[in-house]
Amino acid sequence: RAPRNPPAGAPGPCVPVGPRRCFLAPALLLAPRPCLRPRFDRLSAHRACRAPYAGSLSSSLKNSDQCGVSGSLLAGNPAKSRHWSEISRQPSLRSLLVMELFDKLLDDETLLRRPETPVAAVVAQHCELVSAYPGLLATLVVPDRQLTEVARQVLPGASLPVSVITSAGAGGLLALARHGPAGIDIASVEPTLRDLDDLAGSAARMVSAAAELGSDNTIFIELPYAPGWESAVEVIEAAGLYGKIATSRAEPRQIVEQLSILIEADLPFKITSSVDCNWLALLTAVEALIAGASLEDAVQLLELDHHDQIGTGVAGWDPLTQSRVRRRVRRLGTDRVRAVITGLTTYG
Repeated sequence: RAPRNPPAGAPGPCVPVGPRRCFLAPALLLAPRPCLRPRFDRLSAHRACRAPYAGSLSSSLKNSDQCGVSGSLLAGNPAKSRHWSEISRQPSLRSLLVMELFDKLLDDETLLRRPETPVAAVVAQHCELVSAYPGLLATLVVPDRQLTEVARQVLPGASLPVSVITSAGAGGLLALARHGPAGIDIASVEPTLRDLDDLAGSAARMVSAAAELGSDNTIFIELPYAPGWESAVEVIEAAGLYGKIATSRAEPRQIVEQLSILIEADLPFKITSSVDCNWLALLTAVEALIAGASLEDAVQLLELDHHDQIGTGVAGWDPLTQSRVRRRVRRLGTDRVRAVITGLTTYG
């Protein structure tokens, strides 16, 4: 089993406390909850409720400049920089945008979701967002066939963190191991399991191919919602890799069921969506499942229309709760990054 190497100084195991409570009560949305032992109705009943990280998820990244020289990747077009300290001083932004919960959480999927958009324009917009909100964006998501074109937009000596969508299953991972354009920093790779008749076998082949990339790349393996996908979860978790689910066309019940299985398997994951998504409600449902909520309670949380109440509740999460959620949710992928950021600024 290949461990995911949690940061040093993580606390000891969680201690289950108290009975399961109703997670729809407004007071519980506004208050942090202890870590309850989750249900294990699908996977092994002997897994423990493992403790979250105690340390910052991005202490080594907070001051890094993703946009290379002077905060810009583009020759002759420097991005207008807004200092993070200035953002922190604005009361309406303080409660969410500077929370550890959102450190390097967002993946910009504009190229993936809007292929008709010129690459130069996408890279320019991404660079501007990174300069304005350096603590929020993790990578620009790039299909493997566009890596070279994206690399042409990067200034000599600069480096752009990207997450690569492979187009050929396990074979795509092997090809990527031999292909790294200058100016591109491959921070993560996102293959998809394609053999729907044998998802566990497909996951095993993906794990074998991922070994060729080395340990510097995070691998998010997309799990189709198909018979046998739970077995693939176990294969991926045992290899120390990460999962990924797409919620664009899924009903709330399916989303919650997938989240529950991933959490019970202790498999960190990415969530991606090509449609408007209430990310705060999604994170709230994740936190409730971690704390032991039923599937029905989590579905109702996901369907809540009280956006202000949800935002205020998330803003009240203590560092332990934030770390517990981020231990599971490693990335959120969207092509509406600016809209998501704008939505976050409405709370506080």
